[in-house]
Amino acid sequence: MREGSSLRHRRAGMLAGWMAASILLAASITPAASEPTALLIQKSLDGPAAINFQNITLAAAFDQVGRALEVPLEPEQSALDLLPYGELTQLQSVQLQGMSWRDALRELLKPLALTYEVGQDRIFIIGSAELKRQPRRLNMIELAALVSLQTAPLNDSEDKLLKQIRQITQTNFNLVEFGRRAEEAEKDIAEKILTRAPQPASQVLDRYSNRLGHEQRVSDATWYVRADMAFGRADSIDIMLVPAQQLLLMKLDRRVTSSYDHLPVHVILQDLASKSNVPFRYEPGCFGLLEDSVRNNTSLVMREGTVKTALDALSGLTGLEYEIEPDGLRIQAGETLRQLAQTRQSTSRTSNPTVSVITVKIPGTEMETMIFVRQEDLEEMGLTEKYRRFYLDSVKSFFDYLVKYPSPD
Repeated sequence: MREGSSLRHRRAGMLAGWMAASILLAASITPAASEPTALLIQKSLDGPAAINFQNITLAAAFDQVGRALEVPLEPEQSALDLLPYGELTQLQSVQLQGMSWRDALRELLKPLALTYEVGQDRIFIIGSAELKRQPRRLNMIELAALVSLQTAPLNDSEDKLLKQIRQITQTNFNLVEFGRRAEEAEKDIAEKILTRAPQPASQVLDRYSNRLGHEQRVSDATWYVRADMAFGRADSIDIMLVPAQQLLLMKLDRRVTSSYDHLPVHVILQDLASKSNVPFRYEPGCFGLLEDSVRNNTSLVMREGTVKTALDALSGLTGLEYEIEPDGLRIQAGETLRQLAQTRQSTSRTSNPTVSVITVKIPGTEMETMIFVRQEDLEEMGLTEKYRRFYLDSVKSFFDYLVKYPSPD
């Protein structure tokens, strides 16, 4: 089921081109064209399920469910890479009957910290927020611990937060707060975040991390699980509270093996963002400063290097730089790239300028892709005049809005 990196990215490029044409020709496409397939998926999910798996790999399970539903299941590779054995992770015994496929699929994925999202023509299997937060591939003990935190219901019946987590999960969890082991969670914070209505322990830990971080002047605190293995077992499992930026750096230290052969720079960056589960944001116009030969034709080979090493190599090849922020990476043009672009602009004028940049979310992921629309593209499609009217109407609407709703200052 796994495809090579180059093939995936060629398909991503084809998808981006198709999406650009779809957006530009939106006036000639009716939404009804895609509704029947999406409706059929919803109806299939409402049908009665019958799952009886014994010692089957996750890949085979997805294939069989897809055949039964007559709907393809597309797993998010970055989420599978965090499971103990990826798509080869074994399901020992799964029997789900007397419920809808919608509920059965949810129950099938729950022990793997996975969930699903219905698309227009397929079902995307994606990682839960807690899974994608993990800095490295989990072992079986860590995965089970993470799932127990996602499903354990906590309330205000016990104000000792760590004690209640241990009792309900039947797991010997420890709490490590910003590098120091804590004997117990802060009682004052626990009293404020625990409510009468049950809440999953994972959500309570989210709120606890935020409040404790605020008190200790640590912005954007978060948590993950870690088991120190000895002789194939773990006596206890740590809930690690860390600054979000520290966790992000740990995720950038993941080792990857990838071969990017003559691909657009933004496609390579999107793949690195996916592999690290780190959101990448892009400075508007930064790709437009690159020469065409660099922007659309970059090669990079990584063998057991880290994501950070790949980013550093890409920075050296392109002049793009990255800035680490608490909630992701910001890709921007470096000073050298800006100077080179300014020099090129002063010595020559492009005959095919970029007239628009469209940002589109990639279905089933949290990533976005940027589509560059150039003047020649519009001319070849006969859309130059239509784009000019659209642009002028948009500018007029914007100024009309400013006149109608002036700034309070």
